[in-house]
Amino acid sequence: MQFSRDIIEQKFFIRSFENNTFKINDQSYETSLLVSHDSLTPWQKTQLSELTEEDFKTLSALEVEVILLGTGAKQHFLPFHQQKILLMKGIGIEAMSTHAACKTYNILVAEGRKVAALLLMQ
Repeated sequence: MQFSRDIIEQKFFIRSFENNTFKINDQSYETSLLVSHDSLTPWQKTQLSELTEEDFKTLSALEVEVILLGTGAKQHFLPFHQQKILLMKGIGIEAMSTHAACKTYNILVAEGRKVAALLLMQ
């Protein structure tokens, strides 16, 4: 799916997500990613069921308001005990399909919000 919004002032803008390939700015990635306006990190895990407490501790160290969790082609919900790690740090977490997470990320970054997206290839 092509996203037709221009790069505003963020460093990392999700141009598209098609055929398990993310296009961010002018680079293509065929792996799960953790992306924010100022960082891009390949993520080794591809499925929600693979995420551990350590992963959520890593995410809780981010200086963001909300983390968008792209769970693959379909929306899957995160168990509360994993959400709690982030919520206790004042970080919201929203689970949605990876396509929806890509679009929502671009909108929130364009609004100047402190947001990150963990985009799983599941």
